Amino acid sequence: MAEQIIEDSRKRLPNATPNPKPVCFALVSCASRCARSKTRTVQSAIQEQKILELTEGLFDDDTERQEESLRQITEAASIGPELFSNEIIDFLLEQSLMPEYGRHCLSICAQLALHRKDYADRFTALALEAIKREIYPELAAEILDANLDKSKLPLDAKIPRY
Repeated sequence: MAEQIIEDSRKRLPNATPNPKPVCFALVSCASRCARSKTRTVQSAIQEQKILELTEGLFDDDTERQEESLRQITEAASIGPELFSNEIIDFLLEQSLMPEYGRHCLSICAQLALHRKDYADRFTALALEAIKREIYPELAAEILDANLDKSKLPLDAKIPRY
């Protein structure tokens, strides 16, 4: 089952973006790490595959597919944050600071930040860095708001003033 997930991702990913190599390899690597997880059941593998497919859709050339994937994955983050493996969250965190993917990935992270307390410090660090780089600061502020009670205070003071 794990090998099939990896193979399916490899077949679909080369056409995902105009310059797919960095994202493609990162997503295939994420799929590979997910597939090797020792605590997986068949049901969790199926759910993880769906989350991977939706994540892949975020990087598609087709704007409609991007928006539909964003809608579905944001909804999944809201109602089933436990469906997101650590590897998928790590991938989303990495891609959130890319200006071309920031809007989608930060939106998902904002939703996950409400529920995944185990990632509070990483979400906070991501939000602060996104604000510093001026990558969708309004979405980064949502992440900070979701994590303010879980974050170590004081926060980094090197944020530009608006």
